[in-house]
Amino acid sequence: MKWVGLYAQKVIALHSLAKTAGTTTDELCTRYDGIKLENGLDKGEMFRHALSASYEAKEVIYIYTVCNLPHQRDTRTPVQYATDLIIGWLSEDAILTALNNNGTFATPIGSDKDRNFLEKDSITHLADIETPTKIVEVVFDYTNHWLTHDKLDLRDNKKTHLEENGITLLGVAPRANKAFVISDYTDFTHGAIPAYGKTGWTLQGIKQHLQPISEAITLI
Repeated sequence: MKWVGLYAQKVIALHSLAKTAGTTTDELCTRYDGIKLENGLDKGEMFRHALSASYEAKEVIYIYTVCNLPHQRDTRTPVQYATDLIIGWLSEDAILTALNNNGTFATPIGSDKDRNFLEKDSITHLADIETPTKIVEVVFDYTNHWLTHDKLDLRDNKKTHLEENGITLLGVAPRANKAFVISDYTDFTHGAIPAYGKTGWTLQGIKQHLQPISEAITLI
């Protein structure tokens, strides 16, 4: 089986990002072979099933047990939410690989750094990656939204958290092989964000901040 539509785009983007980082999605999944989830499922196998839309019945049952979090998954099904988490984890692992291959010692520090499905109360706003000189939050654009609309939107609490804690934002658009690095948030403007259905912060002209992923990695 294969994903179609949006999730097919996300998987294609992940494959592209892994290649850019000098690895493959299978190698990223292999790192989790033999590591068990709390119910005994193998993480490596489940991650591969996520990318190929071939979850086993026992995995789906587990997903509906741990990923049925309405606030976090919004309009997504538990399976879609779990798949988004897995794609995000593997994408972050690809970035960690690229950073370390570039000579930057980087480690995951987020609440999901162990790649476990967390309960609502265990999900925090911790940044994703720590290097010797920076704390980094990573965001991904799997559909080339930034290039199409030439803007970056952040939720109110996201921008405030980044700014108040001196966190660098690394944005990665894998399908375009582009990324940006932002640590100054003064050019963001506040207003309505239709996609969120609420107010937030927007940086217009994000295209001017985009550069090849390999070049952006050197700035972290």
